[in-house]
Amino acid sequence: METVLYSAITALPCNLLILFLFWDFDWRSRRTAIALILLNMTLKCSAVAVLVPLLPTARMRAVEFVFSVTGSIVYLACLRISLPKYLFTYVMVLDYLIIARGVASFAAVRGFGMDAQSWMASLLCVVFYLLTLPLLLRRLKRFAREVYRTDAPRLWNTIWIAPTLSSMVVAFYTNAFDQNTIDDWSELIARVSLLVAVLFVYFVLVQSLQSVRREAALQEQARQTEYILDLQRAQYDQLHKRMEETRRARHDLRQHLQLIRTFAESGDRQGLREYLASYGDSLPPDDSVGPCSGNYALDAVLRYYAERMLEAGVTPELQIDLPEEPGSALSDLCVVAGSLLGNALALCRDREKPFVRLSVSGDQAGVLSLRVDSSAAAPPSGGPDAALRAVEGIAARCGGTADFHWQDGVFTARVTLCPQERTEG
Repeated sequence: METVLYSAITALPCNLLILFLFWDFDWRSRRTAIALILLNMTLKCSAVAVLVPLLPTARMRAVEFVFSVTGSIVYLACLRISLPKYLFTYVMVLDYLIIARGVASFAAVRGFGMDAQSWMASLLCVVFYLLTLPLLLRRLKRFAREVYRTDAPRLWNTIWIAPTLSSMVVAFYTNAFDQNTIDDWSELIARVSLLVAVLFVYFVLVQSLQSVRREAALQEQARQTEYILDLQRAQYDQLHKRMEETRRARHDLRQHLQLIRTFAESGDRQGLREYLASYGDSLPPDDSVGPCSGNYALDAVLRYYAERMLEAGVTPELQIDLPEEPGSALSDLCVVAGSLLGNALALCRDREKPFVRLSVSGDQAGVLSLRVDSSAAAPPSGGPDAALRAVEGIAARCGGTADFHWQDGVFTARVTLCPQERTEG
């Protein structure tokens, strides 16, 4: 009975610790996980109760190993997390369990002359948990978040191997169930020192993960900045093109006015009518998009992308409803509108019946809302591209929101910009 109590008491806090560390993560079902873990612990205690009279105590670690594996499979099945990240965190908790059990069993045998799985060992294990867990919980929680937030697949595929192999060596060559070796000082020192070394490796690896995440964030910010600069250069080129077209139009208009004046002064009405008819036929069709918002900067962006869509056979639908003073977020709105329209054009290109619908609205408080719907055969693969990530960054910096989703052949982007909540990114 003491072995059953020891098995339950030593395992329960670690299961609670794992739940605590992963609680804020993305779960398939927390309730299912808790129910299956409780079932796994019940079956484990039942197996220990049945097998204690039949097996030597030293072989009970095989039972512990089997149910430890089944418990880890339960967590992995119920958590939405990659296997390397899960193993990296789970092995750390397992190391803590091994240290707690080793210290408690050693103290029970060496200090009180009792069995390694006696009620005294269970009590000492509880005391060890109470003394150490409050100091570790906050750091371990921060550690788990760093693991979860760091996205580096190549690194994760290998980083978990070193601590896992070290922990396996400790587990196989130091045995808290072996009454003959557990009271040896060398056994305790070997177990604790090796595991402390493993935990130190964890500390170093987490520091490396933080550096990797910061570097990835800087690289992503650089990519977004480069994309925004490319967009602004395209807008500048469009404005420059408009200025050149206006200059040429002025020059041509002067020539036409001079010819009209000549016909009028000579009284050649027939020649004037023929010239005006030929001039009207030479004008290109008016399929360009005129000003929509009344704001020069935003209209330049809308005209640029609308003309590109018309060239690709897509007729854009633009609905703009902005106040006379749209607020300080207008410059961000221009970048967001350009990014989303460029993304929409890429998605609907080569579609049988392509469409792009844009609506922009704002209120007197300066909050701007933008929505773009476009035909799309499938959602963007591999997550948001540089354009959409740039939009997310702008929305976050303005204290707004950015939401993208695809359904039934339509990709929808909704963005809200709140200039009064603007923070430094």
